[in-house]
Amino acid sequence: MGLDLNGSKFLLYAKESGVDFTKSMMIGRQELHLTRREMSRLLNACHVRTGPGDIERIFSASGPYADEYLRFIGSEEVHSMDYSGHEGATFIHDMNQPVPESVKNQYSVVIDGGSLEHIFNLPTALRNCMEMTAVGGHFISITPANNFLGHGFYQFSPELFFSALSEDNGFEIVRVIAFEARRNARWFAAKDPRVIGRRVTLCNSTPTYLLVLARRVAERPIFATPPQQSDYLAYWEGGGRNKGRANRGVLVQWMKHHLYKPLERSFKKVLRVFFQAFNPRFFEPVRWPSSRPASGSRAP
Repeated sequence: MGLDLNGSKFLLYAKESGVDFTKSMMIGRQELHLTRREMSRLLNACHVRTGPGDIERIFSASGPYADEYLRFIGSEEVHSMDYSGHEGATFIHDMNQPVPESVKNQYSVVIDGGSLEHIFNLPTALRNCMEMTAVGGHFISITPANNFLGHGFYQFSPELFFSALSEDNGFEIVRVIAFEARRNARWFAAKDPRVIGRRVTLCNSTPTYLLVLARRVAERPIFATPPQQSDYLAYWEGGGRNKGRANRGVLVQWMKHHLYKPLERSFKKVLRVFFQAFNPRFFEPVRWPSSRPASGSRAP
């Protein structure tokens, strides 16, 4: 668990997007997985001014953990929750179990920096994060997508978060961003499958992360109705008439399977040598930081 270069950058992005870090909860006490030089360059690239000693204080005031970085970007209270006390978490709690009432609706931001995939009872763990977020606050997740087989119990798709962090559950998605774990990675915003009417897919060969930012807009019973995948909902609501494949002729199916698909796979392999794998039907580039200064640094 920890904040690397892109995770640290995403918190700055969240800050500029209006996230209030005043009272922060980390799921697992996050470490900082970047160097002082990388942090200095990141803050400079994101137009965040620093004062004398700020970089050193970020890395030394709370040991290897990210507490001081969160204070730098606006936190007044920094809490953490973990199964074990070996990293000095504020609360010792198994996220497979519901959190106590005392921590519900308490935090301006709840940050999952790579914990959810390690928790077997995922719906309960995600609901815990959502319930701890105060109305008007935000939930942030930095979590694995493709090519993390064996890293944890799970790898996640954008649709999980679009479906779970929905209006029915008192949330709205601000952004779901995907990026490949490579140097100078580009960010791509995933489109909502419910809006574009199809699954948002990505087939690639590089470890890929999701950056999720959602706002709690109302206090509603979470997962009172379990989320359903959007294309199945459309199919069921359409009486089974929108399946598409069932209405295609046998010849069309044969041509697609034996001609079009092999050509498409070969073409994509060539493209991936030179370009990112993100299909513009499903993803759009995120151009950040902008040229204007980011808000939120405590430094003058």
